[in-house]
Amino acid sequence: TGVIIVVSKPTDILQKSRDSKRQSDLNKINTTINLINENNPSFDFFSYLSTNTLYLSLKDSSSTCGNYLSQLPSLPSGWSYRCSATPTDITGQGWLPIPFSSNPLVNLSTLPIDPINKPPYYYTFTANNQGYELTAKKENKDEEIIVSNAPIRLTPISRGGSSTWAKTYGGSNNCLLYTSPSPR
Repeated sequence: TGVIIVVSKPTDILQKSRDSKRQSDLNKINTTINLINENNPSFDFFSYLSTNTLYLSLKDSSSTCGNYLSQLPSLPSGWSYRCSATPTDITGQGWLPIPFSSNPLVNLSTLPIDPINKPPYYYTFTANNQGYELTAKKENKDEEIIVSNAPIRLTPISRGGSSTWAKTYGGSNNCLLYTSPSPR
């Protein structure tokens, strides 16, 4: 007979659990958008979006995320943040301005938001004529989760660290962003 002792840090388990939820949430949103696109080709979700806008899952009475601006990464010139007072709303008033509730194929009762949903942990969404991208910051590593149908990185910020450069690895639907020290 032997004794096995397993030592784990509860915080690591909790962080990994939240990171798993983040990946699952972003995949769920991606699947929902793909379902709408496949079954209703005339639905143009881009008509509900603004260009050069980074949509955040953060709850804020200011649509420009005014309560969080000092805690958010600086955006390039011409870009803006957008928040919602009701981020889980699926009628087009939530953090994603797409009216999911108007589509009978959609199986969402609420829009998912990050388990912590305070900077730096929040979901982002941006889109342009090349596609769209959803992101979330992982807790247990200095990485971002990226779910995208675009051939290039669309999100104009990185939450992976202060002096980092980024490279994505993987296919077009579930890429992870790894950050490394800036090359010199």
